[in-house]
Amino acid sequence: EDHVSQVSADLKAGGSVALQAGQNLDIIASRINAGSNIALDAAQDLTIASAQDESSYFYAKKSKGSFGRSSSKQQESYDSSNVASVINAGQDLTINTTKAADGSVSINGGHDVSVIGSRLSAGNDLILGAINDVTVLSGVDEQGAYSQKSKSGSFGVSKSGKSELKTSSTQVASELNAGNDVVVASGKDITLRASNIGAGNDVDLRAGLLDKTGDINLLSANDEASSHSDEYKKKTGLSVSGGFLSISSAKEAGGQAQSSTSVGSQINAAGNVSLQTERDINIVGSGVNAGANVSLNAGQDVNILSAQSTQSNQDWEKNRQSGIGVSSNANGVTFFAGVDRTKEKNRLEQQSAAASQVRAGEDLTVNAKRDINQVGSDLQALNDINLTAGRNIKIDTARESQAVEQQRENSRNGLSASIDHNYGSTKDAISGAGKGEDATSKGSSTLKAVDSTSQFLSGPTGDGKFGNSKQGTSQQVVETTNRASTLDAGNNLNISASNDVQISGGQLQAGRDINIKGRDVTLDAAKGSYSQETSEQKSWSGIHGSSSGGFKLGVGGSSGIAKGDQSQEASTVTTLQAGRDVTIKASNDLNLIGTQAQAERNINLNAGNTLNIKAAQNDSSTENTRKNGGGEAGIAIGPGGIGVYASVNIGKGDLEREGKQQQEAYLYAGNHLGFTSGQDTNIAGATLRGNDVVGRVGRDLNVTSLPDTGKAQGKEFDLSATVVVGFGGSVSGSVGYGQTNGSKNWIEEQTRITAKDKVDIRTENHTQLDGALIASDSGNLKLDTNTLGYSDIAGKDKEHGYYLNVGGSYGTGSSTTQDSSQVGKGDNQKNGWSVEGWNYNKDREQIVRGTVGAGDVMVRSDTAGKDSTAGLNRDVDKAYEITRDDEHRTDVYVTKSSLDAVASPKETLDQWQKNAALYGENSRNTIDKLVDMLVVTALLPLGAVTGNATELAQRQVARTELMQQLNSLDEDKRSAGIRTVLNRVADKNLGSNAEALVARIAELGEEHPDQAMQAMVLLTTLNKPNDGASSFVPVVALGAGAIVALSAALSTTAATPEGQDRLRAAANAVALSVAQSGQSAEQQVSTSIEIWKFLFSTTFPVHLLDGENTRLVNPIVQAQGANPSSGGYAAGATPAGVGSTGGSQIADQTPVDYSRPVVELPAPGVMNQEIVDKWSREPKSLQDEMALEAAKAGAGDVIIRNLGDEAFKGMDKIEYKVKSADGKDSVVHYVRDPKTGTLMDFKFKKHSID
Repeated sequence: EDHVSQVSADLKAGGSVALQAGQNLDIIASRINAGSNIALDAAQDLTIASAQDESSYFYAKKSKGSFGRSSSKQQESYDSSNVASVINAGQDLTINTTKAADGSVSINGGHDVSVIGSRLSAGNDLILGAINDVTVLSGVDEQGAYSQKSKSGSFGVSKSGKSELKTSSTQVASELNAGNDVVVASGKDITLRASNIGAGNDVDLRAGLLDKTGDINLLSANDEASSHSDEYKKKTGLSVSGGFLSISSAKEAGGQAQSSTSVGSQINAAGNVSLQTERDINIVGSGVNAGANVSLNAGQDVNILSAQSTQSNQDWEKNRQSGIGVSSNANGVTFFAGVDRTKEKNRLEQQSAAASQVRAGEDLTVNAKRDINQVGSDLQALNDINLTAGRNIKIDTARESQAVEQQRENSRNGLSASIDHNYGSTKDAISGAGKGEDATSKGSSTLKAVDSTSQFLSGPTGDGKFGNSKQGTSQQVVETTNRASTLDAGNNLNISASNDVQISGGQLQAGRDINIKGRDVTLDAAKGSYSQETSEQKSWSGIHGSSSGGFKLGVGGSSGIAKGDQSQEASTVTTLQAGRDVTIKASNDLNLIGTQAQAERNINLNAGNTLNIKAAQNDSSTENTRKNGGGEAGIAIGPGGIGVYASVNIGKGDLEREGKQQQEAYLYAGNHLGFTSGQDTNIAGATLRGNDVVGRVGRDLNVTSLPDTGKAQGKEFDLSATVVVGFGGSVSGSVGYGQTNGSKNWIEEQTRITAKDKVDIRTENHTQLDGALIASDSGNLKLDTNTLGYSDIAGKDKEHGYYLNVGGSYGTGSSTTQDSSQVGKGDNQKNGWSVEGWNYNKDREQIVRGTVGAGDVMVRSDTAGKDSTAGLNRDVDKAYEITRDDEHRTDVYVTKSSLDAVASPKETLDQWQKNAALYGENSRNTIDKLVDMLVVTALLPLGAVTGNATELAQRQVARTELMQQLNSLDEDKRSAGIRTVLNRVADKNLGSNAEALVARIAELGEEHPDQAMQAMVLLTTLNKPNDGASSFVPVVALGAGAIVALSAALSTTAATPEGQDRLRAAANAVALSVAQSGQSAEQQVSTSIEIWKFLFSTTFPVHLLDGENTRLVNPIVQAQGANPSSGGYAAGATPAGVGSTGGSQIADQTPVDYSRPVVELPAPGVMNQEIVDKWSREPKSLQDEMALEAAKAGAGDVIIRNLGDEAFKGMDKIEYKVKSADGKDSVVHYVRDPKTGTLMDFKFKKHSID
């Protein structure tokens, strides 16, 4: 630590103190106190200044621990404090001056006098003088601090650090205070910077006493502050943040801020304040306040200006996370695994005006032999304000601005899976049903709600992506506003310039009169603006899988960008508010642009030449553009097989608008409103209103209404298509096109000159009315003109825009792959069409007539027979008419599916109820499909090596689809799955020939799904395998006849002769099929008995066998036993006993053994693949699958009790076996915990040893 402290000199006297120097006199960080007078004199320079107390601090520490742990810390600071000189006099304090008995002041000599960061006070008068300059400046306090710390965890798995730097400098005002008067006299300049003068009576500043270039400067300085910070964090290990579980994360963040705040000089007096100089008076961001009068007198200019304060803030942040995350919105939930990166940046820039303020308790007088300039500042007096300039007076606003910029970017690299339930969209659609501006819109919103409801109830859809995605947004807003100058007088406000008066955006107020006089007088509007730029970008590339509209898996990418630019002008108009009169006189031209003037009594406008009263104009423009494109190609898998698909989408749009808005001038007088011009008077975009309105125009009077104008133009185009080549083939997509065109020429406010009582206007030459109104409420009107012209203005505001998107899906197979643009606009994977769009039309028309109300119109040039008023509108009620006002929007939405649903309401409601009941099942199916996407993604590169990639993919998807059907709660879906299995066993479409069998298995599955599944497994054994081919895809389809015969037997009553014939045909067909399937005699008996048992709930009717099949009579009788059961489908057949085949675990079980449904079944073609290892964890065939499901239900025999294996200690090992026709039995071993019933460690023994 370091410290530097000032030791002040201290001079005290009970009476007077007088210090005189032959050269310079310096008083630094010292104190002088006197009970009476203090006199300080120097032949050269006299300086009263502060010094600085300083201190600094530094600290640093580093430490290291075991396993690579470490930390460091550093701190620094600096402080500098102002130590003022203090001079206190009990009576008078004079510096280089002498005060005479009569109160007059003389400068003793000396060169410059400087007061810096110090305090001077006098009980009576404080008088300060210099032959050259008097400078009173502020001192400065400064502070600075820096800190930094870092930390590293064990083995470097975590790191963090942070640093921060702050600095500031603060102005410390010099102060000159007196109990009576403060007088500052200078041969040249007087300057105050961020310092103060206070007096119990008067303050008098005189500059330029010896040098005509002398100025008085009341200036501001700025407090400065800045900060900068950085931090980082890195971690390897599990952590949770915002729905993201990360295994590693990193963060970098920082920010910086800067501010500069204006600190002005202040002069405060209980009495008068007088500033007088030979050249300029400059008041910048400072204040003058007097209890009595304020007088500012300059040999040249008086400048009362605002200072500037600024602020700047920036912050940024980067984050990286590796792990898994979950996010959701109103329409779905998304799961992500991979690397997630985010970037964020914000910037704020502000610039504001720090106004100068001059206030007087009585009168405020400003006299400049040249110019008076007031910018963004305030003048206030309880009595009068008088501004007099030898040349020009300019009163303007100060510009203020704000810029805001935001940037956001998110990128992901990895796997994402989303489940979209579309609840939010459905809710919105339902709430909007039946709403719209017309019948078409109402019907369309209803149809859209129908489609949305159908889509929602049909269950969620899944979407998966693996690759890179990026999205970003940016926005920049820049706003420029105006800080108005104000003049507020309790009595009169008088502004007089020998040359010009220019007031822009000023606010003038007087308790009595406002008087403005000059050569050219212009009351204008100050311009501000607002602009906004936005941009949004999205891109993606990689592998994409989707279950919406059909199963698709492909590779592709897309990108899109949308931009918006907007700008709008805003006018800060000049306002005048008078308690009595407003009088504005210009020897040349008088211009009122957008001016708002109100007088309780009179308004008098007088122009030596031209009088212009016009509206301010504000321009606006917007431009919105978008473009996108993408493509994708891959495989599409459906019930009919596998195909190749390609998708493409492109879009482009652009909309531009331009406009110009009128901001009307408005003049209102409670009594008399008069205007006079030596030449022309032009009134355009204004309203003049008074009790009496009197106008005298030396040449022409032109009264015109001004329109708002604008135009709009835009186009947009979209194309999206998906084509599938393969199973059946399909094409789906949409094309959209739209245009917008419009133009505007519309008068919002008609220009009006109206009076409550009397209108009296005389024009020496021509009067022209273009869509404007002159009228008196009382009909007391006199318009006296040499010639008269008029015209009506036909205003129009038209815009037409439309967009139409037409799409559809068509496929030749059993399912249609839908394009993304058609998902949700029809039944899933079904043919359909859609039409969606909107049409907007605005058609407004008006007629704004040149109108003179009731009264006298005298056209002096009209000779006999000529009437210039012929055709002139005299009806005030028809002066402004809107003849057409039509604004209409029609929304169109119609699809084949929504029309079909509305046409069959009962069926639709039944289907909705059915889908609602199946919502949970459909949700699980969606998750299964997402799993399929992952599996297929892994199978494709594996299959590429073996050459059967697409075959493996199709098997996986078909297997899942079939299992979903067979395990569905929906009877129709179960039946469809059963048909699929039977058709594949028969190797053909059985059609209605198998419906009775389908119905029986479906009925069986409703109560005992596992029995139904095993019945289908047994039916698959009716085919003769060839070289390990799947029983679902037989080379010799021997089972077809048996299936047809069984179905025929099930479709009739067994007791009838026809029924007995069909039972005989079924029994012989089964016996023949099992005999030809290659099964052993024992297996043939077992299969026949089991098929009959499941389908007919009775014993096999051996008495119906004939021909070669009679060989099975005795084996079946022996297997079934001697005492037959009766009833069931085969009631009336010869009784037969129930026995055991000895080899089939299925035959050994009774119906009560089946307690849970089968949940998985392999796809066709994956039953008899060879097993390489002795044991396998994965099922490799249909029999393995069936054995697994039965084992999961607890089937099997205990082969080892109370295992000694540490992992399964005390548990039982169970074996379950399924016989195969080809001798490749499926054997499952698993472990069961006898205490909890938990089953685990399932594995399969290979079928045969090669």
